[in-house]
Amino acid sequence: MSFDVKRFNDARFEESWNSLNEQLRKIHQAEGLSGALSALHQQQFDQGFIQDDLSSVIRCRLRHPSQRRAFSVQYNPRRAVRLVGAGRKMPPPGRQIANGGCFLCRENVRWQQRGIEIGYEIEIGETGYILLMNPFPLMPLHTTVVKKTHQPQSWIAGTPQESNQRIQSILSDLLDITGMLPGFVGFYNGAGAGATIPHHFHFQFFKRPEGQEPFALEQAAAHTEAPFVIGEDEYPITTIYFRGSKGEIVEQAKGWVYAWTEFYENHPALSANIIATVDLEHDQHFRLYFVPRNVYFSHAPGMLGLVGGLEVFGELVFSSEIEKQHLDTGRVDYDFVVNVLRAVEAPGVREFVRRPR
Repeated sequence: MSFDVKRFNDARFEESWNSLNEQLRKIHQAEGLSGALSALHQQQFDQGFIQDDLSSVIRCRLRHPSQRRAFSVQYNPRRAVRLVGAGRKMPPPGRQIANGGCFLCRENVRWQQRGIEIGYEIEIGETGYILLMNPFPLMPLHTTVVKKTHQPQSWIAGTPQESNQRIQSILSDLLDITGMLPGFVGFYNGAGAGATIPHHFHFQFFKRPEGQEPFALEQAAAHTEAPFVIGEDEYPITTIYFRGSKGEIVEQAKGWVYAWTEFYENHPALSANIIATVDLEHDQHFRLYFVPRNVYFSHAPGMLGLVGGLEVFGELVFSSEIEKQHLDTGRVDYDFVVNVLRAVEAPGVREFVRRPR
């Protein structure tokens, strides 16, 4: 009698996926989504999928020479191998590669990660998402929230109307998930704005490190009335800051993005970083930061990696030895971070925000 290895392994994987999801749903109901993520993290670390416990991360603060402002830098050597991936690139005989081998597609997860990566499935409105732990995390409980369907990261679609519908959906879903995770920071990194997998839509979330002060962009927005354009006098990269209920923020933010998309005629180079947190000072309120970006301005002098949402928020990520040497020898200071952020600001943004509305 022949042994069907593929069917056997698929059945074991589905059984493990469904069993873990059943347990996580119970924890989610009892302790909230953060409790479910904590349990998923423990399980994925025990399985060996998460390959870093962040114990090798070194952080330092870079203070403004005369003002009470500070950026931060983390040296995270394990991030240097993230682009190599945590799994295999080619499937075993008889397996099909879905969507070019996308690491975020469930169809590829089993064979790529040898059955040890499992995600937690949730529904946001009518959209299905899978929460996957990052094998090379930036922060505690670093989670990638991926759409079940394979869709591009960019909100720019065929027509301005389609683009407007996509950005409204992005804003709404981001705030819905953020509302389930107080104490976390949520990111949408657009193509060319930190997204290393631009062909499959996803958000990033992480838990704030305990005892850490607000990030630099939060400090810049602390004493402003939203909505407010945080310009060069307050921060190196132009940011539109929103604060309020989900409905208020979605309505205000989509108006800005609609206008910007129209201003540049729905150009595919348009991108963004969108950062969201729960406003712990007001029940059911949020803070949201919209940073216009351009896909062709993704890197900055002195940094080997992409400049994404965490960098825009105020914390650079270094992973190479040469970057560590520059940090140790003082070549990386407050002005260095200012120049990094200025280098990736989208062309024309300052002119756009200054035009009459």
